[in-house]
Amino acid sequence: IGGDILPTVEADLKKTAAVVTDKAKELCKRKS
Repeated sequence: IGGDILPTVEADLKKTAAVVTDKAKELCKRKS
């Protein structure tokens, strides 16, 4: 794996984590 590919993967993971967190928050709001 090239050194320049890792930052991109890390950024993608952070974006995905943020989206998942947002969806989880919305689901919690709907339940309550």
